[in-house]
Amino acid sequence: MSHPNTTREALLAEAIGDLGQVLDRLERCQVIVEGADKSFVRAALALGQQTNVFQKQLNDLTRAAERDARQRIEALAAQKAEEIAAAQAEAMNKAANQMFADLLRPSMTRLVGPLDQLHQRLDHPWRDWISHALTAASSASWTYVVIQWLPKH
Repeated sequence: MSHPNTTREALLAEAIGDLGQVLDRLERCQVIVEGADKSFVRAALALGQQTNVFQKQLNDLTRAAERDARQRIEALAAQKAEEIAAAQAEAMNKAANQMFADLLRPSMTRLVGPLDQLHQRLDHPWRDWISHALTAASSASWTYVVIQWLPKH
């Protein structure tokens, strides 16, 4: 190639050279962009797969949390039901005792009094006989004293 004769030719030659460099750079950029595009596509596919895995893990975690919450609620409900049943049984027991005290105890006392006296008499039968024996011994002693004393006076 010959050297440019005018400034214009020199500027055009330099512009054509610069344009060639720009085109070379654009071709390299195109390769880089195509590589980046392929990388973005691969990343998008990988992200989609990871999103599916994450969604499955999240669903599993949600089911596990629901199961644990249900079990805890059931256990707490059972515990509270037992506490309520115990409190209700205690209240019913107190009410029954109060009703017994108010209604049945006076009647039972009237019935038990004579039975208790009979039991005491049957438990110690000699108490009634002792008074009879003492009366008989006293009568016999006085009779003896009177019989012995009368003939002498």
